[in-house]
Amino acid sequence: MNKIVAFYCFILLAVSASAQNGLYNALSIPEALQKNASEVVRSQKTAFNVKGASTASEIETVVVTVLNGESDANELVFYYNQYSKIKKLWAKVYDKNGEEVNAYKQKEFSDGSAVDNSTIYSDSRYKHLTVNHNSYPYTIEYQCVKEHKGIMAYPNYPVNGFGKSVQSFEVKVVLPAGFDLHSKIENVKLKASVNKIGEAKTYTWTGKNLPALKPEAYIPSDQKYPKLWISATKFAVDGYEGDMSTWNSLGSFFYKINKDRQEVTPETKEKIKKLIAGAATDKEKIKRIYQYMQDEVRYVSVQLGIGGWQSFEAKYVEKNKYGDCKALSNYMKSLLEIAEIPSDWVIIYRGYRGRKEIDKDFATPSFGNHMILYVPSEDMWLECTSKSYPPNYIGGDNHDRPVLLVTKDGGKISRTPKYGLEENRSLTRANINLDAKGGAVIKQQTTHHGPSHDRYRQLKNYPKSDVEKYIVRNTSLPALTLDKFAIEVDPDAPIATVDFNITVPRYASKAGKRVFVPINNLNPFQEVPESEKERVHPVKIENDYHEEDAYIFDLPEGFKVESMPEENTVLESDYGKYTLDLKVTDKTVTVTRSLDIYAVELPATDYNKLRDFYKKIAQLDAAKMVLVKKAT
Repeated sequence: MNKIVAFYCFILLAVSASAQNGLYNALSIPEALQKNASEVVRSQKTAFNVKGASTASEIETVVVTVLNGESDANELVFYYNQYSKIKKLWAKVYDKNGEEVNAYKQKEFSDGSAVDNSTIYSDSRYKHLTVNHNSYPYTIEYQCVKEHKGIMAYPNYPVNGFGKSVQSFEVKVVLPAGFDLHSKIENVKLKASVNKIGEAKTYTWTGKNLPALKPEAYIPSDQKYPKLWISATKFAVDGYEGDMSTWNSLGSFFYKINKDRQEVTPETKEKIKKLIAGAATDKEKIKRIYQYMQDEVRYVSVQLGIGGWQSFEAKYVEKNKYGDCKALSNYMKSLLEIAEIPSDWVIIYRGYRGRKEIDKDFATPSFGNHMILYVPSEDMWLECTSKSYPPNYIGGDNHDRPVLLVTKDGGKISRTPKYGLEENRSLTRANINLDAKGGAVIKQQTTHHGPSHDRYRQLKNYPKSDVEKYIVRNTSLPALTLDKFAIEVDPDAPIATVDFNITVPRYASKAGKRVFVPINNLNPFQEVPESEKERVHPVKIENDYHEEDAYIFDLPEGFKVESMPEENTVLESDYGKYTLDLKVTDKTVTVTRSLDIYAVELPATDYNKLRDFYKKIAQLDAAKMVLVKKAT
C-alpha cells in the first residue's frame, strides 16, 4: 500500500471508528472533561500530506459536543483563498443520545468575503454554517478537505483551551523524500512520534483527555493557548523558493520577495531632494520625509495573492495614495533611499494585549501580523500606517516586543523600545467647585504621554460628537454634562493634552446636613481582579504606567470638613507605588495622588498578593471626605 492510499485510509478509519466508540453520545462524556467546559472535542483528527515544496492536501475531521450556549462551536467557519481550495465539506448533527438529527452538504454552507472594514481588496474567503439544535447537549461532526497550492505557512493546531476540553486529538503530517519540518508543542502535553517508510516520513502527535482551562486574569500571552505548531523548511509560493529552518533564512526570503520594489518617479525624487535640502542631520531628513509620507498617503489593507508577505511596489503607493502596512513601510524605505539613508523592514506582532515573544529555535511567518520600518544608523523606528505619530514613536501596541528585522543579510531578531514609567504617564489637574446639594462644576486638564496618549491623538481627528461620546463613556462620573472640551497634540512628541469642563449634578451625596464627597471620582483605580483560590497560571503585568493627579475642591459656602481620610498615605510594594496627600484650608481641600504600576512577572502563588495591593489602592481611591454645614 503506498503512502497516499494509507493517508486516506487513516481518515476513513477515523470516521468509522467514531461511530463505533460512542463519540456522538453526549451522555458518555467523562465528568472530568465537563469541568469548566462549554464544549468537548470528542475527536479531532487531521492529516496533512505534503506533496512538494508548494503543494499539500489536508483533511480535518472533528466531533464536538456543545454543552451550553456559552460555546461558539456551532459556528463552523472554513477559510480559503487562491492558494487553498476547499474540495469537500459536510456536517452532521446528533442529539444527546447520539442519534443523527440533521446533515448538511457543502452547498448549504454560505460563502463570503473575509474582508474587514479597512481592507478594500482581498482574495480571502470563507464558508460558514450556523448549526442549531433545540436542546443541549448536542454533538456536531464535520469534515473539511483542502488542497493547498503555493504554501508557505503550514497550519497550526489549537488543542484544548478556555471552556474547551479535548477527549482525543491526533495530527499526522506526511512528508516526501528530501523534506523536513520543525515543530513546537506549546502549553500542552502531546505524544510525538516519527515513522519512516522508505524516504518518506510521517510525524504524529496525539493527546487524550485534556481538560478545559479556566480563564484567569493576567495570564502571560505566550501561556494562554495550548497549540501544536508545525513549520516547513523548504517551501515555494508564486515561483519563489524559500527556507525557514532559521529566522535568518526566513528573513532572507522576505528580503528576496520585497527587494527591487522601491523605484519611484523622477518627480517624487526631485520633491524629496528639495524637501531635505538644508537639513543639518539625517534625523532631520528622516523627520521631513516621514511627515511628507504621512501627508501624501493613507493606510488601506490590500491583501491579494502573495500580498500577505510581499509589498506592492512604491510606484503603486505613489500613484494610488494608499497602501497596507507593507506597502507604506516599503514606500517610506524608498523615499529614505533617495536621501541615501538605509532602512530595514520590520515584521512585528502588533497589539496592546497579547504580546508575543519569539522562540529563537522555531522560525514561522505566523508570529507577525504587521510591518514597520527601522533606521539603524539613527536607531529610529517608524510606524508608517499612522498619519499623525511623531517620528521615532511607534505606539503602545508596538513597544517592547521582539521583531524580525529583514535585512540584506537575512533575518535578525531585535526588540522595539520599551515605554516605561517615564514615557507612559498622565498628569491631571482639576478644579472641582462643589455646591451644597452635592453637585459640581469641574474644570480638568490632563496631559498624556506615550501609550497613554495614543487614543487621544486618534480622537483629535474624529467628529466632535464621537469625541463627546467617548469622553462621557469613559468617565466614572454619573449623569454628567460636557460643557466644553479640546484636544491638542504635539506634532513632534507623543503628547496629547485634553481640556474639558463638565457639570455633574450628583458628584457627591447629601444626607441631612452632611455632604459625602468622593476624593477621586475623576480617575479612580478599578483594576482589581477576581479572587482566585487555585491559581494555575503565572502572572504577567505587561506595561508600566505612571499617574499624577491634583484635585482642588472648592467647598460650598457655609460648609467645613468634618472628617476625611488620613492626610498622608504611602503604599509601596514590588508591584507598584501609591501616594495620597490631603491638605485642608477654610475654603478648599487639595488632593494630591500618584500611582506607579510596574510591569512584573510573578509565580501563580503571588497572585493574591498582587490582588491585595491593587485592592488597597482601589479602597483608598474610593474614600470620601465628609462636609458638614457650619453652625451659625
